[in-house]
Amino acid sequence: MAGRLARGAILAVAAATLAGCNGYMPVRWPTSDLWTPQVMSEPAVQLPTLNLDAYPIHLERQQVTVAVEPLNESSTMTVCGLDLHAHHIQPLLFFVENHSDQAYQISTHHFSVPVIPASRVARYGQAHIITTTANYLRWLLWLGPGMVFSAIIEPLTALDFPGVHELAARPGWPHNRQVAETFVSHELRDTVLQPGQSMQGLWFVKTVPPGTTLTLTVPSTTAGDSLTFTFTMPLDAGAIPTQTYAEAYPKVWNTVMHVVQHTPGWRVLEHDQAQGRLLIRKGVWPLRQTMATLQVDVRKTTETSTEVAVARVGATQTLTAPGSIRSVGVFFQHLDAQLKPFVPVIPDRVTGSPSPASASAY
Repeated sequence: MAGRLARGAILAVAAATLAGCNGYMPVRWPTSDLWTPQVMSEPAVQLPTLNLDAYPIHLERQQVTVAVEPLNESSTMTVCGLDLHAHHIQPLLFFVENHSDQAYQISTHHFSVPVIPASRVARYGQAHIITTTANYLRWLLWLGPGMVFSAIIEPLTALDFPGVHELAARPGWPHNRQVAETFVSHELRDTVLQPGQSMQGLWFVKTVPPGTTLTLTVPSTTAGDSLTFTFTMPLDAGAIPTQTYAEAYPKVWNTVMHVVQHTPGWRVLEHDQAQGRLLIRKGVWPLRQTMATLQVDVRKTTETSTEVAVARVGATQTLTAPGSIRSVGVFFQHLDAQLKPFVPVIPDRVTGSPSPASASAY
C-alpha cells in the first residue's frame, strides 16, 4: 500500500511539473563550440612593397644597390605582428638589387654585428607549453559548468551567459611550427645574388643605439673584389619618443615635474630647470630587469611651443628595457591630458593653402 502511494506521488509531481512548464522541454544539447577547437591566429610577417626611394637608407656601389629600413616600434608591429623592441631586437628590412655583370654573395657573416636567426626570433610569437597546458586545464575545469549553463540554465531563464561560454570554449592548439616557418621564409637568406636579380628580407640584430655605424660587405664570387656598404642607424629607430606642446616653457616644465613625481616607480635623481633636464630612476629593486635611468629633456622651441623628449641613460641609450616603452607611453599620455599637443600647419600640396597636420602622439 505504501509503495503504491509513493509511486502515485512521484507520478503526480511529474505531471504537475509538465503542466507547469506548459509542455516546454528546457533541456537542449549544448552548442558545439564547447568542444570544437578555436581557430588561433599567429603573427603573420607581411613585408611591405616599397619603392627604392621609399627606403630611408639607399646605397649604391658599382651597380649594386642596398636599401635598408630600420623598423621602429609601430613598423615592427605592422610587419612582424610582435613588439620585438621590448625584447631588445631591432628588425632591419633589406632590399638588395644587382644590376652589374658579376655575382655577389649576401651573407649574415659579412655584417658588422651578429644577426639573430629568424627561427629564434619566432619564439617570441610562439605559445609556451605552460600557457597551452594552463588553457586546456581551464577548459576541462569549465567544460561541465558550461554544458550545464548551455543545456539547462540558459533555456530556463532565457538569458545568455557569454562569460561562461568563453571560459568553457575549447582553446585552439598553437601553430608554433607555422610561426617559425613564416619568420624563416621572410628572412634575407644567405645566397649568391646573380646579375639582374633582387631580393627583399629581414635581418634581426640586437638593439643598437642611434648613430651607430653598421657595415655590410658584399664579396664578388667571380672577381676578387668586395663592395662595402656603410650606414648609420637613424634616430627614429632608437625608440626615443618626443612630443611638442603648444604651451609656454614654464607650464610644460611644471607639468612634467608633476607627472614624474606622481608616476608610480619613478624617482627624480636630478633636475635643472635652466637646462631643462631631469634624471629619473624608473623601477624598483626586486624587479631589477625593469630598472632604468631615464633622461627627460624639456626644450623651448618657440615662445608658445615646448618639446619634451625621453631617452634612456646607459650603454644602449634606448628604451628597450622591459616595461620602459609602456611606462614612457603612459607618461606622455598624462602629459597629453594636461597640455595641448602642438599641431603644425603645413601647406597643402595641391592648393598651396595652409592645412593643419595631425599631431603625432607617442
